[in-house]
Amino acid sequence: MAQVAQGSIKVGSSRIVGRVQVDAGLVRGEGGPFEPRLVVPIGLELQARPAGQMLAIPSLTAYLHLGDINNAAHRIGAPAIADLLRGLPVRSLPSGSDLYVIELRFQLSLPTVFRIEAYRHASSEDVLTFALRLDAPLVWVNDTYGEYRVSPHQQVATPTDDPFQGLFGLHSRFSYFWSSDIDALLVRIEPSVWISQVLPGLGVDNIRLVEVVFPPGLPDVGNAARVFDEALSAFHARRYEDCIGKCRGIVQAWNRQLSASKKQRLPELVGDTQMWPADDPRRSVLDALWSALVDAGNVPHHPDSQEASYKPTAHDARLHLMMTAVISEYLQGVLASRYSG
Repeated sequence: MAQVAQGSIKVGSSRIVGRVQVDAGLVRGEGGPFEPRLVVPIGLELQARPAGQMLAIPSLTAYLHLGDINNAAHRIGAPAIADLLRGLPVRSLPSGSDLYVIELRFQLSLPTVFRIEAYRHASSEDVLTFALRLDAPLVWVNDTYGEYRVSPHQQVATPTDDPFQGLFGLHSRFSYFWSSDIDALLVRIEPSVWISQVLPGLGVDNIRLVEVVFPPGLPDVGNAARVFDEALSAFHARRYEDCIGKCRGIVQAWNRQLSASKKQRLPELVGDTQMWPADDPRRSVLDALWSALVDAGNVPHHPDSQEASYKPTAHDARLHLMMTAVISEYLQGVLASRYSG
């Protein structure tokens, strides 16, 4: 369950004059992959005080940290700044107190989003913890002008000693406290909230295929990297048959590099090279995946054997491209392990 982080607003010698809170369950992402922003709703409340001792917070600056809050290197994104001067919504009242909620928007970049993801996956905890450092001036609203008062003997409104005679509305004189402080908050975000509310808004689930790190590990025969780039370009140009055709070139390059043939297919050669036992399940898995890759790549290039015309779709081409990349990466890693010791 999402946790509500709470802290105190203090002035002078640690005298508490208010509180601050963040509900981690309400954190969300917005802006997509081009302008990702982390939105953190935060509540501010100043305790009730006599009318002549009205306190207010006219602005708030927030900094987001991963790890040590005192280490500038752990800060992520740009600080979020909230202007609270208009209407002074965060102020003390004689009759009570109200929690005023604002939305802090931390501007991120796509590399920063990936940095957060890397931090999340490397953490030993299930939740993702941000440290939120808050900086805000605390002021005494000394005198306020522009108010209208009703005389007990006259049921008419008359202006106070406002030099503008109420024409310019309310305006106040502030006295800034030299020492004020707001507790830092630890915002602990549950995986369900991060995955369902934050990542989609940051555009992580909308990353295009071209943004995946390509090319993968590829055969050394010929110029496989160039061929794979051509397949990727064909996919984005919506030339899906050409995309699959270029992938067939990668398959053929792997066959040439390992000297595979119809008599001794590539999965058998890999299994023998790695000295896998005959009943090792990796043999059957690789055989099934390789057969599927070869068969799917041959379909668009043998139309005479088909009863109906076959036109690969974007889903077909994307599946074939991803299969080619994943199997190539696997083969490159498995074969390289022979020389790693």
